[in-house]
Amino acid sequence: MFTAMLKLFANLLTPRKNCRRGWDRKNYILRRAGISIGKNVAIDRGFDYLPNNAANIKIADHAVIGINAKFWNYDKITIGEFCMFAADVTLVNGGHETSDLSPFSGPLVIGNGCFLGNGARLVGAINIGENAIVGAGSLVLRDVPPCAIVA
Repeated sequence: MFTAMLKLFANLLTPRKNCRRGWDRKNYILRRAGISIGKNVAIDRGFDYLPNNAANIKIADHAVIGINAKFWNYDKITIGEFCMFAADVTLVNGGHETSDLSPFSGPLVIGNGCFLGNGARLVGAINIGENAIVGAGSLVLRDVPPCAIVA
């Protein structure tokens, strides 16, 4: 319950303008909720995650997370340095087998310098290589090699 309140409070603190102090306050609250956040990170309004698994999220320095990003973190989610996410990006690293409905999860890793376009969906225990670009509206179910463009 406490971490859910911190999540709500952090979203209320999202600055409307590019204000370093505002981002620092929001990141402070998200760190208190258990998320590992590097320096100079900007996380826009509507950021959502599983509060009981907040410690599974690691965001490196100089990352920008767009409005309404959703991290359904059943296992570790790692975001590299200088990554940029457009609006409505969803990361999900858990699911269930289609044959017997048994649950599974695994780490989802996004390398340094990646860009995820508007509405991109990453599902499963996958790795996105450094400097890769995921196009708007893409559904990624497999690993993406470094410097690749997928859409």
